[in-house]
Amino acid sequence: MWGSARRATGLGLLALTATGCFGPISLSSNHIDRSEPLVASGGKCTEIDPWTGETFVALTNSPVGESRNYDTYVTPDADGNWSHTFRFNGVLPPPAGHYKIAAQCNWDNEPYYGGRFILTPGDNPQIDGQLILSDATVSPGQSVTITGDRFLGTVTAGVFLYPSQTHLANVRPDADNVLRATVTIPVGTPPGQHLIIAEGWGPPGGAVRPDGTIDLTASPIWTYSASLTVGG
Repeated sequence: MWGSARRATGLGLLALTATGCFGPISLSSNHIDRSEPLVASGGKCTEIDPWTGETFVALTNSPVGESRNYDTYVTPDADGNWSHTFRFNGVLPPPAGHYKIAAQCNWDNEPYYGGRFILTPGDNPQIDGQLILSDATVSPGQSVTITGDRFLGTVTAGVFLYPSQTHLANVRPDADNVLRATVTIPVGTPPGQHLIIAEGWGPPGGAVRPDGTIDLTASPIWTYSASLTVGG
């Protein structure tokens, strides 16, 4: 809210014109699983913010296609370089999917660009149930519709093709807690048996109890799969 108000002032516009764009964000990896930390870094953040009298970088992590308020702040060094380590194996870990790190130097500058990465379900994810597929056999380049129940609609789920761990889509489950999506099998997918895996949050196997409270002893990760034959 403060950032929006400040951009409307002449001082904010002056700072934006003087400094230009920042970026790109550098990532330690673009394809990781939940056991790995992710280091995001950047540079050129040296000016003093006119509103706070400080120099800072604001960051946040969100699924691609969604936006979240900045919730993490780091102080760059004297040369304007900064870094922050994100971890995805905490009490409420994010589901696998396509994510974007957003970062901004002070409030009156254009955001850094880039920062996209794939968080995968890992090599051997625990499967909690079965997806329903519209077709059991498809060819590369064709689409298939998937359905999975008991996915919480408050968190975006990621859909992947295994064993390649190829990200197919980010999907927000519907208000009835059912995941519904149509995904395209990539051109070049080799013929044979594959799995479609969808990972989100969901009861009763997760950390969100039926009454809405959080069970800190269990993970909310909810993973369904279905076998798919890819033809030649």
